[in-house]
Amino acid sequence: MSTDVAVAARDHGRTRRYSIIESSVTTLPVEPLLASWDSSESPSQRRLAEYKATIRALVAERLAAIDGAAGLRLVVGGNRSARGDLDNFLTPVADSLRDPRIASYAAVRRPGQESIIEIGRAVPAPPLAEAAWSFAVARTTTSSDREAWKAEVAAGVGVHRCSTGLGPIEMEIGFAVGPHRSWTNLWKPAIDALGGVLGLTDARPWHPRDDRIDALALHRAVDPALGNAVELGIWWREHGTSAA
Repeated sequence: MSTDVAVAARDHGRTRRYSIIESSVTTLPVEPLLASWDSSESPSQRRLAEYKATIRALVAERLAAIDGAAGLRLVVGGNRSARGDLDNFLTPVADSLRDPRIASYAAVRRPGQESIIEIGRAVPAPPLAEAAWSFAVARTTTSSDREAWKAEVAAGVGVHRCSTGLGPIEMEIGFAVGPHRSWTNLWKPAIDALGGVLGLTDARPWHPRDDRIDALALHRAVDPALGNAVELGIWWREHGTSAA
């Protein structure tokens, strides 16, 4: 499926977006680290374990005081901001907390600024301006471990003009899942399937130019009726344009 205009469908289905209110902000005493798939005994994994402990210590008290759903925002500043995909910065944070009350994780690049972590209450966000943002929805029924899951997402999203560009993209993804689904495990395969928005690094289908994303928000909504199915709402915009 291909389109040269902003996505017309605005039925967000079961997906939701959140804003963070009543938040507290803490400067990170260490540089943000990326997720690592090295062996458990590798130096990178040892550094990552220490980093996760730091995150827990910074956030745990504030998180415990929040009544209801929570949201977390990571500002990736300094030299780290130019390297690494934002979902890979958020994954260690989510792994360190593993708190089902966190319904929204966000990350943004801020070169030249200090890195901070913000946490507060998550509340439903106001609608995005339709003239500035494009939107697509996808539904999956297969296992997220299979390539077919990515294919379902890619088919729902389609191919858009911005996939031929190189400029930065702001993106939000809403995941509607059943109550027992580990939604953070869906972040990577979902973004891998967005070559129709981000473009591809080469001819391989699941290698998007996700380094174009300079602001990312990931949201969760729970619906027991979904079972093992997943609904995704994807919002995006190119900075400085309103084109899809």
